Amino acid sequence: MNACSNAAMCRVMAKLWRAKFPGVFLALFILLGAGCSRNACVTHVYPDYGDLSVNVCTPAPDSGGGSYPALVFIHGGGWSGGNRADPGDHSANDSIRRVARAGYVVYSIDYRLAPQHPWPAQREDVARFLNLLRSNAVSPPGFSIDPDRIAVAGDSAGGQLALMAATHSDTRQYVRCAAAVMPLTDFTSYNVPEQYVSPDAAADMRTMIGRLFLGNDWASWLAPEPWNPPRDPEILKEASPMTHVTPGLRARFYLEHGDEDRLIPIGQSRRFAEKLAAAGANVSVHVQAGRGHGNMDPDGFTTRLLQFLDDCNRPAER
Repeated sequence: MNACSNAAMCRVMAKLWRAKFPGVFLALFILLGAGCSRNACVTHVYPDYGDLSVNVCTPAPDSGGGSYPALVFIHGGGWSGGNRADPGDHSANDSIRRVARAGYVVYSIDYRLAPQHPWPAQREDVARFLNLLRSNAVSPPGFSIDPDRIAVAGDSAGGQLALMAATHSDTRQYVRCAAAVMPLTDFTSYNVPEQYVSPDAAADMRTMIGRLFLGNDWASWLAPEPWNPPRDPEILKEASPMTHVTPGLRARFYLEHGDEDRLIPIGQSRRFAEKLAAAGANVSVHVQAGRGHGNMDPDGFTTRLLQFLDDCNRPAER
């Protein structure tokens, strides 16, 4: 029997975990063998994580032995929308399951959203989850997380948050591998001439930034055309991964961007990679030709992500 094809059984397993019956959950998890045990994904709410929801996907229990590497996936949505990758309801779901099947415990996390929760609530939530992960406080039954093999990944706004986790002084010591798709890396240089975007895209970004930093929909501090810095640029600097790049970063980085992105230009990834390289960090960039924002090839990215994670977690080759 393929247990994952039995949706009712998988829902029962998820309820057992959420109801805090880990012993019963683990017994079913093991007995179902070739089914859900190969690709089990459950939603859990951790009180220590502010009652935010997390989807956890696990590999087969015997796929790695001992402790397991972890990947924390951070969703996009302009910092004010989106949620964790619900099975069947999110384009990232297949990628998350593929990474789990490759031997990783994958966490797809929610975080507080703007405008109700302005910056830095989003970064603080990611940092809080990483702290819980390192202490094994969020390990699924039967799995122990290797605190030395924690990776972060995200797309768009989630990519910015993943890169902040890997560069900010509060969390960079925790992150071994960081991957980002279509990330905004420098708020202060958005829409400079070499990275010009369309007026409609710039207007969309102004709205997102207003929600993120001001807690409202309209950022009156930003002129409509051309793009001007805010009256207090320090908040944009603090939220930019570019600001936090210094020599000695622990993480290895992988960036992927479409060369037709009109919302977050590819120059955001290229300039960030240049600064990382100048600081002595290990970084690689893949360009998806002809692709725009939100129109990336997820299958190709997942294949490259898995190769990056495998390379990054080989001690002799980091």
